[in-house]
Amino acid sequence: MHYPGNKVLTDDYRTSDNFYQSDRLLQAYLKKYLAEDALSYMNPLLDRLGKQAAGPMNELSRQADRNGPVLKKRSKLGETVNEVEFHPAYWQLMDIAAESEMFYVKYEPELWERFAGNRHKMGFAVGQLYAMTELGQYCPLCMTDGAAHLIDQYASKEDRERLLPKLSARQGDQLFTGAMFLTEKAGGSDVGANLCRAEQESGDQYRLNGEKWFCSNVNADVMMVLARTGKVEEGIHGLSLFLVEKKLPDGSRNPLNIIRLKDKLGVRSMATGEVELTGTKGTLLGKEGEGFKIMAGMINLSRTYNAVAALAGSR
Repeated sequence: MHYPGNKVLTDDYRTSDNFYQSDRLLQAYLKKYLAEDALSYMNPLLDRLGKQAAGPMNELSRQADRNGPVLKKRSKLGETVNEVEFHPAYWQLMDIAAESEMFYVKYEPELWERFAGNRHKMGFAVGQLYAMTELGQYCPLCMTDGAAHLIDQYASKEDRERLLPKLSARQGDQLFTGAMFLTEKAGGSDVGANLCRAEQESGDQYRLNGEKWFCSNVNADVMMVLARTGKVEEGIHGLSLFLVEKKLPDGSRNPLNIIRLKDKLGVRSMATGEVELTGTKGTLLGKEGEGFKIMAGMINLSRTYNAVAALAGSR
């Protein structure tokens, strides 16, 4: 039997074919708060992403969410590989993120100077449109920006020049992504109770040992890792921050054991895992004992990402 009134939508419903063009609030906000040159630069990027977000990104997002990441512990030859495998849709979404210039407008040297005072607003304008379709992947993108932010402030000139172009690449296959390895079973939300230790090898080079409990974007190329250089009794004042890279300078893998992936309710398209650090090489950022204070910059940036994601979801 047919029930004419039993509908989700009325006959006069409309859908957007471009999330940027149909979002008059966002357009008005950017016109008011972005410099004219910045808005002129962003308009074509926002228009292109608006079409993608209202169209093909929807299906890609569904596929990535329904076919979540899988941890491959070993190769067919029995070698430990610790690789995370994703559905092709995940990488197509990553291509779109890179091509949107979400990070390029923030960290490319010429644009850095040209758009001083506008960079973050430009990146978050893109992010809102992206997250209207794909919230899961917006988490590793947030981690990428946070890692770049700390590298820009605290890393050596050599590491800045080497890593920032990769963390802000405009091609998905060239884009490095970031991560934050913060919490542990011993402390949970009380980071001051963390046990993971870092022993100095030479200069700013350390070896990290311990287990991290909730590592978002566990397959990242660049990780920000808190580890203890002081006594447990010193709490957060005994923690230091380390730049850990997936691969060592010779191309071999940095020893890092992914124990398992989390079975999550939300953001299922991206990989969150538990990690064991086993002599993992890390580079000290800032001074010993200032790790949590430095990482707070990345945490605070992630709060803004959360706010933008919430706004995008409600839109």
